[in-house]
Order: sequence, then C-alpha cells, then structure tokens
Amino acid sequence: MKPFSPATSPWFASRLWFTNLGFASLWFASLPLLAATLDVSVRDAAGAPVDNAVVYAMRAGGAPPERPAAAVTAPAMDQKNQQFVPYVLPVRTGSAVLFPNSDNIQHNVYSFSTAKPIDLKLFGRNKIHQVQFDQPGVVALGCNIHDWMLGFVLVLDTPYFARTGRSGMVSLRDLPAGEYTLHVWQPNLQDGDQPQQKLILGAADAGSAELKVKALKPDRRKPTPSNPFYNN
Repeated sequence: MKPFSPATSPWFASRLWFTNLGFASLWFASLPLLAATLDVSVRDAAGAPVDNAVVYAMRAGGAPPERPAAAVTAPAMDQKNQQFVPYVLPVRTGSAVLFPNSDNIQHNVYSFSTAKPIDLKLFGRNKIHQVQFDQPGVVALGCNIHDWMLGFVLVLDTPYFARTGRSGMVSLRDLPAGEYTLHVWQPNLQDGDQPQQKLILGAADAGSAELKVKALKPDRRKPTPSNPFYNN
C-alpha cells in the first residue's frame, strides 16, 4: 500500500483547484478595464492652435455619470499678479473649488452667473475661500476692485474633459466604449460658434480628432496703466 500523500488526495486536488480559481478571479478582477484614449486638436480658421479651450465628451443616450467624491486636492482658482489663474478652470458638477489669494493686495471675487452667483468679500493673502459648484454651466468671475480681472469656471456634467495649452492639444483618457459627442468651449468664441463632432469609440481605441473654430474675439484681459502685471 502506498503511503498517504496530500498531493495525491482527491480532496486536496479539488481544494487546490478551487483555491487557484479564487486567486485567478482576484487576478482578473484586478486587471484594468479596457478604455479608449482620444487626442484632440483645436484650431482656428487659419489653422493656429487655440489656447484655453475646454474639450469635453458627452456620452450619447445615457444619464450623466455619478457626481464625484470629494477630491483629495480640490482644484483652485488663484489670484496672482492681479489675474485669475488659470484663466479657464473646467470642473465636474458637484466639485468644490478653492479661491486662494497669492497677491499682497486684497480682492473681492464675484459672479452674477446663473449657474453660481458668488460674492467673496475683500480678502487678502492668508485667506482661502471654498465654493461648491453644484449646477452645470459657465461661471464668469470678476473682481470688484480690479475691473480688468476676468476668469471662468466651466462646470460640466461629464468626467471626460481637458483644457488646451498653447499647443491646442488635449488627451481625453479612460473613455468607456460607446457613442459620444465631442464639444469645445472657449471664452472668446464667436457667437454661435459651437463646434461638435460625433464619434464612436471601442474598448482600447486610440483615436484622434480635430475641432475647428472661427476667428476668436479679442481677449478682454487687456493691459492697462493700472495693471502693469498683465501677462498673457
């Protein structure tokens, strides 16, 4: 008679199989879900790249994604050199935004926008306000003390967005497979200039798109004798 060996036991073999199956299930569950990446270029009619444009993708035929949990680090709309920095800040609906003041002078931030009326009374360098943006839309910001200061918070019902830099390029990542409408927004777009593009993305697609806008209106953040710090 052969001595008993756990390795040859049917019970041990079946237990080992189920154990390995459990490990395999955990391993598969830990794999990242396949998602698409989309590189988008924003150009004007002359082919020049467009800065400070927000590109965002809206899913077709579905409810808006769930609102985000509180971020570890909230996005900030700073006040620096008597300007709002960044000029354009895109955020998801429900996000909290910090309003610090990096200047050595006081500012009074306000907005009459329907999406979020704001009135942050005079505050200086060591004060930070926090504002919750709970409705989608464009929130134009100004300062009651420095009338050349202008900034925008764009509140979006989608997590798929990015802001262009001087290159006019953005990358939208982690897009689930499906049908989307691609949009672009920029503060100086001509009236009625709202380029859109429909597209269908498969899992793990790596695609590209280009959105064309008309000639932009002049930037209203203009240097003045009282605003020597202006820097585009």
